[in-house]
Amino acid sequence: MWHHTSKYPIIQIKWCYLYFQDDAPSAEKKDDGVKFATRMCEFFAIDQSEDFMIWNLQKSMGKPAHVIRFREKHNG
Repeated sequence: MWHHTSKYPIIQIKWCYLYFQDDAPSAEKKDDGVKFATRMCEFFAIDQSEDFMIWNLQKSMGKPAHVIRFREKHNG
């Protein structure tokens, strides 16, 4: 999946979490007691060149929904 999206290695992937203020049964309790639930269709990936990719698998499985290129925002 990554070979056509990024020519650099992916260094981190994180699933998108939704914040719950109530006692939602599908929520997962984190160390600080705040409840979250994973959105199974969205995740974030960042590659070695600092491209931040937002994936939404409901929209497309072959490319990110949005890419933020941090290397273009700073010198270094």
